[in-house]
Amino acid sequence: MRKALISLIEKYSGRKVVLKENVEQLISDELSNITNLECDGATRVFDYVLRANNVPYKVYVGQVLMRTKKGWEVAIPLHYWIVLKDSRIIDYKAQMWLDDEAPNGIFEAESTKKGIFIPEEYPQYMYKGKEIQLNTSQTVYN
Repeated sequence: MRKALISLIEKYSGRKVVLKENVEQLISDELSNITNLECDGATRVFDYVLRANNVPYKVYVGQVLMRTKKGWEVAIPLHYWIVLKDSRIIDYKAQMWLDDEAPNGIFEAESTKKGIFIPEEYPQYMYKGKEIQLNTSQTVYN
């Protein structure tokens, strides 16, 4: 029944339907391609794959802040990440600059203001940035 409904929606909308679990698989399939990349490169790979599969998302550039005794302090001064339509963040590179306790993977986040996201699983971190357009080409991806 579910497959038939998806097929019907795709037929009449002219767009491919990508389910939440399929987005996770799309990203998982690319993890071996980003091992030697930093956040900007990894975000470009995900940008290409998500766009090629008609997944709604936004790319952000900004900072990752960490809650300290003094308040919010910049932990990563320049960082790229993706926010899916359902407010989940895709970020596999914060741990590269921080530690194993830092955000990593695909995780739920609350958007408190435009461009500010606090991950539910990592409330001691805050993503603060602005939306940008990458439009990564297949040439760059390959």
